[in-house]
Amino acid sequence: MSGISITTDQRDLGRMSGRVMNFLANLADSRELLEGFGDVLLLNIDRRFEEGRGPDGTPWEPTARGGQILVKTARYRNSFDKRVTDRSVAAGTNVIYASTHQKGAVIKPKRARVLAFTVGGVPVFAKQVTIPARPVLGIADEDVKGMRGVIADFIRAAKSEARP
Repeated sequence: MSGISITTDQRDLGRMSGRVMNFLANLADSRELLEGFGDVLLLNIDRRFEEGRGPDGTPWEPTARGGQILVKTARYRNSFDKRVTDRSVAAGTNVIYASTHQKGAVIKPKRARVLAFTVGGVPVFAKQVTIPARPVLGIADEDVKGMRGVIADFIRAAKSEARP
């Protein structure tokens, strides 16, 4: 993922208890668990688009064009995916403008004196445009809760498989 991504692995999940971290570190194959973590991350990224808010719950600043924020064509929203290895999971996108939306940016013309674009069919000319940060990626409380649920399901399944 060459755009932006968050990666979580056994070291990065500091918001979880030490016992859970020891459990994960001692698993011979934690891939199934990490797949579940990735699913939780993707589900919550999708919820952020639906609700128009960042991982910390802060609402995204509305767009000048109106409509659903960051979902004009849904290309950005639909571009998020996960990558799972034996020891880590990453959720992110390779959309080139993702970093601009995540962090915010000031756009200035490179070769002209002003930027020229339209908003709602009306021509606009500006020396610069500020794109506010509208973060999508981050580990929120809802992600941690979801990951705890994945761990609980994993343990329940392991217990039922171990029963004679």
